Amino acid sequence: MSTEHHEPIDRGAIGLSRLINISDGVFAVAMTFLAFTIRLPAIAPDTVRPPFSQTLAQMLPQIYMVGIAFVACARFWVIHLRIFSFMRRADGAVTGLNLIGLLTLVLLPISGDFVAAYSQEPIAVALFAANMALIGGANMAIWVVASRRGLLNESATRRDVRDGHWLGGLSTGVFVLSIPMCFVNVKAAKAMWLAMILIIFMYRTVEEHKHKPAKA
Repeated sequence: MSTEHHEPIDRGAIGLSRLINISDGVFAVAMTFLAFTIRLPAIAPDTVRPPFSQTLAQMLPQIYMVGIAFVACARFWVIHLRIFSFMRRADGAVTGLNLIGLLTLVLLPISGDFVAAYSQEPIAVALFAANMALIGGANMAIWVVASRRGLLNESATRRDVRDGHWLGGLSTGVFVLSIPMCFVNVKAAKAMWLAMILIIFMYRTVEEHKHKPAKA
């Protein structure tokens, strides 16, 4: 009779690993497809192509929007990475919320295409902001559920939980607040997104410097 001892399988850990893998893949595809929303201005068949500088000037709003979208999406990926790095397992609620978040993420190239083509149209910019807010909201919901259900590992400190709530809430909140602003002033709404990115960058820089171990 065989007396081999088999280690118990941690099905929660396996599920967590698969969630991370599929999430990274969807983030990568969505961020890559943002580049395809940039298009050369259309010209009539019998029209002389305008100078390069004029064409580039016409494309700058598209490039700006793609840049903002990419940086914001990258920020949401960092938040997602941070959330799952603190989790020891995933349950059904986290799995469901993550899949909802991925659904909103795959819509990003579509809303990005709208805002690239109609960069000054309030409804197009508002749809993009709503899409980003849904992505951030899904991340925020995952963090709240994981922290309240005891799914975080021992390395997650109170400061980590606080930062997760604060940074996730800021990112999502700015996009939510920018939706009505789109119908007042489109440029101001876009400026809110840029300001949010800069604030988060400065906050993370200050926090890392503050908690950096002193040299002997």
